[in-house]
Amino acid sequence: MVNMVQIDINVSPRLSLEEVEKLLGEMPSWLSNKLPENLMNEIAPVLTEESKSLCPVKTGQLQMSIHAETTLTGIAIFADALNEYGDNYGKFIEYGTRYIAPYGFIITPIINHYGEITECIERTIREFWREAEGAV
Repeated sequence: MVNMVQIDINVSPRLSLEEVEKLLGEMPSWLSNKLPENLMNEIAPVLTEESKSLCPVKTGQLQMSIHAETTLTGIAIFADALNEYGDNYGKFIEYGTRYIAPYGFIITPIINHYGEITECIERTIREFWREAEGAV
């Protein structure tokens, strides 16, 4: 199943087509700076806390290793605890193995907060247009 997000944005009629095209060219660079920052401030704390609450606890290392990092286009949630062999075992707990059922402690909060994530993205895009229209 593919989820699609539609974001409708009305651009000021005082902008010419050339100005809109120029702004659309600047948008990826602006978003690559602003969107990860907004997601990290608004969404990451919610996702990491919920992931920690859903994470199975044996020693507590996996739960303590859950954190968010910015990426080029957003954020990523990691559970990167290492076992006694130096292997990251978070992926085995998250996705399961042939011996262990998947816990989904990282994907479940993302699904649960999908609406908030898309709202943050939409607000960030609208912020770009407000700033861009003010600069023209």
